[in-house]
Amino acid sequence: MFTSTQQFSILWVCASILFSTSSHAAITETFKLTAPVEFSEEGTYLTTNKGDFALQTLTIDPRVLNTMQTLKRGNCFATTSAQGLKNTDGGDISKINKVKCAR
Repeated sequence: MFTSTQQFSILWVCASILFSTSSHAAITETFKLTAPVEFSEEGTYLTTNKGDFALQTLTIDPRVLNTMQTLKRGNCFATTSAQGLKNTDGGDISKINKVKCAR
């Protein structure tokens, strides 16, 4: 039989594995801009074929923000984030890149 300390240690290891595995899951989504990207000090606003998204400019990775600044109306782009673009404030977007639009 395990002592209470050993049981806690086993539980802790299992929980750590579970949470570390789920935090590495990434969602990649593709969108088409239907209006120019709007930037302000507080927000970055994307109007796409899948809805409107408001992101907190200060939480967006500078490399991601630089790529967003190159997007024009009609461009297609793919984002990779932990929660999906709909459920993020912008801080967990790990990658964004232009992609060829599907016909």
